Amino acid sequence: MATEKKLKPTREFAGYVSFFPQLVAGPIARATHLLPQFLTPRHFDFASAVNGLRQILWGLYKKIEISDNCAQFANLSFNHSEGHAGGTLALGIIFFSVQI
Repeated sequence: MATEKKLKPTREFAGYVSFFPQLVAGPIARATHLLPQFLTPRHFDFASAVNGLRQILWGLYKKIEISDNCAQFANLSFNHSEGHAGGTLALGIIFFSVQI
């Protein structure tokens, strides 16, 4: 069976192979789909950059303030679970689910 060549040889193959998030998280994208995206010119958009930074900062806030504080209470309730009442353990489950 002969293989059909759909792409010309390119120097961007190393970029395709080293595109770590796509290879690890999957599904593995074909070169015919990913390489043209590498070659399209990009233009900086200030509004998109501000929106992206806002989302990063909001996620960082949720991780540091909300998730880490919930982790402290969840760990307290689960470290010695035999000494806690059912309501405390149920609250620990809620804090753990918020932490995750």
